[in-house]
Amino acid sequence: MGNFSSISKIIGLIFLGALYFFWFDIKSAFYTPPTSVVDATCGKLWVARAQNDPALACYLQQKISRLCSPSEREHLKWIFQRYAHDKTAFGQDMVVTLAMVNLNWSKQLAENPTGDVAAALNSANATIANDLKVNGIAAAMNVDMIPRSTLVAMLRHIITQGLIEKSDFDRPSDSLVAEAFVDIESSKISAKRTCK
Repeated sequence: MGNFSSISKIIGLIFLGALYFFWFDIKSAFYTPPTSVVDATCGKLWVARAQNDPALACYLQQKISRLCSPSEREHLKWIFQRYAHDKTAFGQDMVVTLAMVNLNWSKQLAENPTGDVAAALNSANATIANDLKVNGIAAAMNVDMIPRSTLVAMLRHIITQGLIEKSDFDRPSDSLVAEAFVDIESSKISAKRTCK
């Protein structure tokens, strides 16, 4: 009964995640994302369904004068949407992964005829490691994380340079954007675009 309950929770999480991301995935299927002159450098850092801090940092630091172009600002807005989407997907994948680990360990311990706990856990770990690699979760788990304050500071720098302003974002697609603009507004620094 316990395994059925765990499995039903996992299925429920997957279903809710699918509904939550439905809009982004449909949009991506019928929408050609904007491109950037730094895609060759920063785009290769992107890992699907991961917390892509290094890629985001790259887009916030490389050739920032490019953001004078409306198409580059549109691209940055899309990058933040993609970042938020993949970051949330990564969190959901981690919940499912932890449940999978728990189920594998429980199964191996229950089916172990010799009672050798170490052997059962080693067998479970081998199965889990293979599943993580096949599903791409291992690659997502290997992406370096950058402190949130550092990413906000990078975005704040772009804002204070007059390269982007709040109106460039439909709504804060990630709380990093909202936080950077709140910091700017509270410090009474001008956040008006200086380039056209």
